[in-house]
Amino acid sequence: MEGRFTLTDFINNNMGKVVRKTYTFSGQNGVVNIFNTSGFVRTEIVAIVNSSLSGTVGCTIDLGFTNDPDAMISGTAITSLTLHTVWLQRIPGGTIEPASLIRDYVSNANQNIVIDISGTINSGSIEFVCFYVPLSANARVTPV
Repeated sequence: MEGRFTLTDFINNNMGKVVRKTYTFSGQNGVVNIFNTSGFVRTEIVAIVNSSLSGTVGCTIDLGFTNDPDAMISGTAITSLTLHTVWLQRIPGGTIEPASLIRDYVSNANQNIVIDISGTINSGSIEFVCFYVPLSANARVTPV
């Protein structure tokens, strides 16, 4: 895909940065900040389930931005987020997903990367890996 950066680009051309955040759930609901952004950034997120999620019946989780909390992934049932699942789409494919499913986004300051929980997640954890390229002076992504 033209204009798309890859992990190889990151390594060979030193064009981006990587930040990580492991979030452990214990009764969360609503919108939760995962990464803060400043300036304009181009981002790609990979989420890996470290511990299966459990919570209220029918609970779903979205991944997105402050003003569009389901922009990246919308309406994933938490029961599908089990140990070692790679979460790149609404219905995760399991422990292996094609990298072509990783989508990149350009956002400005105050568009933090968030999860939005409908219901309550009582336990489990997800590691969020954010690959990003700063597009403006002093732009960055930092884990919350």
